Amino acid sequence: MKPYQRVATLHYYRNVSLRASMWAIQTSPNTKVSSTIKREVNAKVLSVFGEGILRQANNKTAIIKGLGKKLKELYQAFQKAPLLWEKFKEVLGIKSTNPAKLYFELSKKFQNLLDEGARWWDGLKKKIKKDSKIMHFMFLYASNAPTLTSIVESVLEKHGGKTGELGKWLSKTIGPVVGRAKSISQWIDTFLEKHPLLKLITMPAKAYLYWVIWINVTEISWKISDLIKGFLGMISWTDLLESLPESGIGFIVSLLFPGIPGGWLAKSLSIGWNAILVPAVGIQLYALYTKGLVNEQGQPI
Repeated sequence: MKPYQRVATLHYYRNVSLRASMWAIQTSPNTKVSSTIKREVNAKVLSVFGEGILRQANNKTAIIKGLGKKLKELYQAFQKAPLLWEKFKEVLGIKSTNPAKLYFELSKKFQNLLDEGARWWDGLKKKIKKDSKIMHFMFLYASNAPTLTSIVESVLEKHGGKTGELGKWLSKTIGPVVGRAKSISQWIDTFLEKHPLLKLITMPAKAYLYWVIWINVTEISWKISDLIKGFLGMISWTDLLESLPESGIGFIVSLLFPGIPGGWLAKSLSIGWNAILVPAVGIQLYALYTKGLVNEQGQPI
């Protein structure tokens, strides 16, 4: 993007965000609000979050159309939880209380937080890429469960059945990976909690993840307290996953494992991918792949 285009885009973001912020504040219930929120969170300050949403939107119409609604949700969150607004400023190191100065300080520090989080995830995706094969086979299985179940069974039969050496090896292999998960959501939760790289997740990385989910998963509805805690990176994987619809979980998977074809992901979600067979049989397919017994499409070799 050329310099004049960047200036024009920034000007557009600021104007659209300011108008949406004014609407969000004007249409919010006229309830008792703390003097701090009334003084500090005016339309200009609220527009900082609108500008962040537009930068993340990548010209997605649904996100742009829903800008006012998102800002209204955020403004009401600060209205109802003024202490979390104070915590938000504390975490970002914001000292200004004058709205004019606060706008510039919030713009810089909030964007720095998101940029740092985005860099962390970009680095993680490169390191975690080797694990995406497991997810690949889980979604491959979910996209055509009957056929691939038959393939796994036929490969096992050729090698002594479930009680043969291959069958015993598969049981030992998938047991620790699947654990006690009763759904793919639980499995992903366990994976995220135990992965050695994700154990080191930073606060900006959590905040960035929450931010992009909130922007992109339009049907989501979070409690007021969870909304602000999410932006502060103070929410656990378990709480996050429990609060998400299936499309939100799918969004996390596609964010972490961009190599998974979107068509498989969509089809897997639409057929009810929460079945315990998905992680179990999907990982069996992956295990057979590592043994050279099936190819990347799950077909016997």
